[in-house]
Amino acid sequence: MKALAASLVCLWLAAGCQGTVAPQVAIGTVAPDFLLIVVGVLGIFASRPGATLGGFAAGLLHAAVSGANMAGYVVSRTVAGFLAGWYHDLEFETGAVVALITTAFLTLIAGVLHTLIAPPPPAAFVGTLAATIGGAVYNGVLAMPFYLIMRPILRAKG
Repeated sequence: MKALAASLVCLWLAAGCQGTVAPQVAIGTVAPDFLLIVVGVLGIFASRPGATLGGFAAGLLHAAVSGANMAGYVVSRTVAGFLAGWYHDLEFETGAVVALITTAFLTLIAGVLHTLIAPPPPAAFVGTLAATIGGAVYNGVLAMPFYLIMRPILRAKG
């Protein structure tokens, strides 16, 4: 129950940060995706159905905050959550570096899926791809401290 409450709070806060903080901390055209960071890190601790549901919720929240193509965000974040849930089933020791790699990988997958579902204009395709790669690095770096904050909360029993 504590993990569910923590997940809901994190998703809610990430959605608020996505709409207000992300544009302010962008480096050039690369802005962090706080909702994908939450999905990546929480997916390490959650079961596959739980992580998939978290990805779905993140997609709905991201679409609501951005006011853009809902299908692109929902499908890409749901797939990212499903893939993140596999890490829980692999039963290996996790750490901040695993959170970095997981979140960067999920950002790349979600970015490519979103680009395929809601393609940008042809002139902006290369810029979108570059922003996706830069966003994967940015999200991976931000996932490390988030993992370290959430680890004691989500590993505790009760």
